[in-house]
Amino acid sequence: MKESILKRSKVRALIAYVLLPVLLLHSCNLLPSTPPNENDPAQGTLVVSADTSLQTVLVEIQDNFERKYPHVEVQLNFGASGTLQNQIEQGTATDIFMPASSKHMNSLIKSGFVTADQQQHLLSNELVVIVNTTNKQTWSSLKKLTSSDMERIAIGAPETDSAGMYAEQTLQRLHFWNDIKNKAVFTKDVRQVLSYVDTGNVDAGFVYRTDALVAKNSKIVHFVSPKHHDPVVYPIGIIQQTRNVEAAQLWMAYVQQPEAQQIFKRYGFKIAGE
Repeated sequence: MKESILKRSKVRALIAYVLLPVLLLHSCNLLPSTPPNENDPAQGTLVVSADTSLQTVLVEIQDNFERKYPHVEVQLNFGASGTLQNQIEQGTATDIFMPASSKHMNSLIKSGFVTADQQQHLLSNELVVIVNTTNKQTWSSLKKLTSSDMERIAIGAPETDSAGMYAEQTLQRLHFWNDIKNKAVFTKDVRQVLSYVDTGNVDAGFVYRTDALVAKNSKIVHFVSPKHHDPVVYPIGIIQQTRNVEAAQLWMAYVQQPEAQQIFKRYGFKIAGE
């Protein structure tokens, strides 16, 4: 009798030992109702923070990308590169960073927001001086900016705007900065410089060549020699805290494909390495 009871106890204990983990998994909802499909396309929202100078071209690229990958919605966030860097460091949800300088990307790499192997140079550009199309004055050099004819010169705030940073570097290396800084009208970004020149509110401004190509009432009067400032490059990087790795990787790959590169070229950008 005792032996029979002992056997039944062992059987019950064995059943409990086998079933208990399964019951616990079900109670904690740890067992998926259906297995994940590894072939599901990337989906969800992708936030791309990009320098304002990329605004026009990225709107077209966004449209093409979303047609090709309809499961991904791209949200474009434009601003001065330094401002966007600060937003990312303060926790603003961002998946892709596309500044107009290596400085701002390198800062995020140093602070751990981007890993070096998740970023690379994508594009390059040129710094130019523009004036309103009504201005008929002739230009031979940047020394023109120090003349009495130039009373208000628009420059992106060098602390946050990449074009402004390059402009300040140029003027300092040419020893014109002290003569010009009192004339400077500092703006939030390069597109505000373009707006001020287009509307005739300033006498001249520093922008990228690509900005000048979409200007309504402005013209280029001087191409700034690249030897006077750091290289104007546009890196692209995936933010470590991205909530959508698959979509971020798709975007990073797409903007390097011939289809997207042709669009960049059409807007005046140069492809890195070409």
